[in-house]
Amino acid sequence: MREGEQRSSLFHSYIKAGLSRTILTWLLILALVPLSAVCWVGYQQSSQALRDGAIRSLREVTDQQSRFINNWFSYRFKDLRAQAESRHNSAFITALSEGFRNSGKTLADYVGSYQWALLVEANKNDLVQLMQIYAYYYDLFLIDLDGNILFSVKQEADLGSNLFTGPYQSSLFARIVRQSADSGEALFSDFERYAPSDDIVAGFLSAPLIDEEGNKVGVFAAQLKVDTISELTTDRAPGHASQVSYLVGRDLFARTAIYSSDDALTMKVETEQSRLWLSEHIALDAPEGRREEKAFNYAGPLGRRVIGIHHPLSIGEIKWSLISEIDEAEALAPARWMAQLTLMVLGTVLVLVVVVASLVSRRITRPLTSLVANIERAAVGNMDQQVVISSNDEISQLAKAFNFMIVARQAFENELKTGAARVQQTLVELEEQKFALDQHAIVSITDVAGTITFVNEKFTAISGYNEAELMGQNHRVLNSGYHPSDFFRVLYTTLERGEVWHGEICNRAKQGQLFWVDSTILPFMDADGQPKSYITIRSDITKRKMAELNSANSLAIVEGTLEATDNGIVVINEHNKALHHNQRILDLLGLSRDQVLFGNVRSMLDVVSRALIDGESFANVVEGIQSREGLFSTGTINFQDGRIVETARGSCPYPTVPGGRSGASVILPSKLKLPLN
Repeated sequence: MREGEQRSSLFHSYIKAGLSRTILTWLLILALVPLSAVCWVGYQQSSQALRDGAIRSLREVTDQQSRFINNWFSYRFKDLRAQAESRHNSAFITALSEGFRNSGKTLADYVGSYQWALLVEANKNDLVQLMQIYAYYYDLFLIDLDGNILFSVKQEADLGSNLFTGPYQSSLFARIVRQSADSGEALFSDFERYAPSDDIVAGFLSAPLIDEEGNKVGVFAAQLKVDTISELTTDRAPGHASQVSYLVGRDLFARTAIYSSDDALTMKVETEQSRLWLSEHIALDAPEGRREEKAFNYAGPLGRRVIGIHHPLSIGEIKWSLISEIDEAEALAPARWMAQLTLMVLGTVLVLVVVVASLVSRRITRPLTSLVANIERAAVGNMDQQVVISSNDEISQLAKAFNFMIVARQAFENELKTGAARVQQTLVELEEQKFALDQHAIVSITDVAGTITFVNEKFTAISGYNEAELMGQNHRVLNSGYHPSDFFRVLYTTLERGEVWHGEICNRAKQGQLFWVDSTILPFMDADGQPKSYITIRSDITKRKMAELNSANSLAIVEGTLEATDNGIVVINEHNKALHHNQRILDLLGLSRDQVLFGNVRSMLDVVSRALIDGESFANVVEGIQSREGLFSTGTINFQDGRIVETARGSCPYPTVPGGRSGASVILPSKLKLPLN
């Protein structure tokens, strides 16, 4: 196959849904996802390690450089105080000041005069040698307390001028000279461009000159070279060519060179790091106390991404920030090189996986394609074709299973035909059983909401509704209102548990008449064990229920009659048990309700006889009346407490069940007579 056709085949095998695409997708996932995850984690860890290393290096450099700068200025202040306390220098400024006052000349005329020259020539050697020994001094000054510059080693344009009132009165140099003269402190001016020195960047130190008696006689000042301080910030960590360190003042202008010597006091450093220094150390609300300075990545002075850290410095009253930075690209270069190498490896793995997946999928799908063709022929009824695959692998086993399935299917179809005949016979029998059930029972089917989905002819006959009127209606259409809501709540609770409910229900037909049915309701459950429909099988019991209601009404009339009379009455059945009694009989004979309801004739006679004077005679009379139907007796009974009760006792037939009668004894205590005293 030509290379172009091969690529086209690979492309079509992937975009077409099927086993080839599945194999290719999973091989890509299994090969690339773990490898990509490992590479990503490795890249992140290496990047973090390189970042931590760069931050650690920056922190070490700033700590070292800040110590160098602090120590350097500490020694300069010591040198400054030594010169300010020098007896030679105090005598020199005293002689110059007296000579200026005694000359009667202006300051400009005095400086450069013959008298001035003699004094300078006689006293300048120590200061000139100091300049020659220490290269970081650009110039040295002797200034009187009025601000007159009476001597300088370089003798530039500021010599013979007054710092308090002259052309340089607004300079930082003039400010610290005035403060030193007033306060007696040694001060540093910060860096500025100083006009007499051709506008070079300069910094000044000043301290009061003290004579032997401890009096201030002038100010000693030193002009520093910025290059010397810049050299203190040029140290770089090995392997970090882009690392820079520089000083920034509170106005955010660089005090030393950053990328070139022209950066001092010309480049404004408005970065996140410099603003953080302002907020933490310069702002009025800046927190007090020493803290761990933060190192992070941000846009540097030239806009490139850098990793940087700052360190606060205090030189006298001047506050600087020492900022050290390194290009983020350089710091993380090894990690990015590893990322590029990882991408190349992933690309190579991708190509290999695609090629391998294509070969594997072809080996698998070609036999499967042949198998599918045979399955399609079998689907249209061609069962005679067998699948032949020469390989001895899982696909071969699948082909054998297919051939076995064809044979089994033929056997199953034969069994299915036999089973269909049996099912048909069963359906015929079920239809006959249904017909028999319809002739005897009232049948309906509803869904779980009570909507009627089936009724038989006996249901329509007893309800008065035709089938069209009932289908889709709720079963409440037959509700008679006879049963309370709790009755139906119990019914549906039973059915929801999957249990069969049996009971008697009173319904109302379409024409309004009531009818009673003895009902059995069975729930049909779904696969989840929940009811899906209900079938109800009923039988008409209206005639029996009406007979029971008539009997109950008769008994209610008897009960009402018993309670309405003033006579005490008890009705005894053939089993010597009390059928009925009224409250009056209890009051007259002194019986309790439990003694009447749960006792018999013998137990009641025992209770009454014990309370009578002649209880035995009374018991004999009652037992005789009870044994001979139709016998009637009257008389009185005398109680031991003096009460006398007139009685009428007899037996007569009494109805017990509908349609039947049974003999019963009736005792009628009628009247209570109280004894005469």
